Amino acid sequence: MGLHDCCQIWRRAGTLAGSPAIELAKLSLSWDLSEAVVGVAALNALSIDYGEETG
Repeated sequence: MGLHDCCQIWRRAGTLAGSPAIELAKLSLSWDLSEAVVGVAALNALSIDYGEETG
């Protein structure tokens, strides 16, 4: 069984670097699970408050 038999190769792989965060976040609305995962990850990254101290 090769890679193509078990896993979907995402057509946009390798092209996301430098994309606007809002464009990546919009992918969270996709019915394509691989796109939605990228979108949710972008939303998660945008939700982090880097100015907040923890402890």
